[in-house]
Amino acid sequence: MLQDQIDQQQEHLNKIMAPAQVWRGDSSGNNAYISTLWDPDYGWISWIDVGALPGTGDIGFWFPFEDSTATGSRPFAWTLDVLLQDVVGLTGVRPRVDYMNGSTVAGSNAQLTLTAWPDWSYKVEHDFILPANQAARPAFLILGKTSGASGRIGLTRPKLGTRSEVSQ
Repeated sequence: MLQDQIDQQQEHLNKIMAPAQVWRGDSSGNNAYISTLWDPDYGWISWIDVGALPGTGDIGFWFPFEDSTATGSRPFAWTLDVLLQDVVGLTGVRPRVDYMNGSTVAGSNAQLTLTAWPDWSYKVEHDFILPANQAARPAFLILGKTSGASGRIGLTRPKLGTRSEVSQ
């Protein structure tokens, strides 16, 4: 009886947490290593267990994007918070934005990659011009993971939005 009530409440919590836990890894097996926890300062955070990730080398994570595309180029911006806890065994971390043409959500049609920041940091903010008929898809790369890597990386939900052009 009590378990039924807990399960019912968890369904509601899952809907609230969904925006934070939609990061997906290079392979479906990586999804099991992403957990979602509440933080009073940042809200819902997706935590990636670096030590539990299978394999070595670069591992990518993507946030879903909308299928709709723009009809013209426009100023765009995005922000993302990255939290590192006792991370060792990596050569770096790199958030980026992939420009997608909207024909698939699988990530295979990345046409251009914008590197938002080249190395370790905590706050990502970047302005860019989104090309015509493209959609922006936030991504995050764990670079140079070794077999002895450990720690956790926290990713907040990326905030994407259009910017107003201002004439000088």
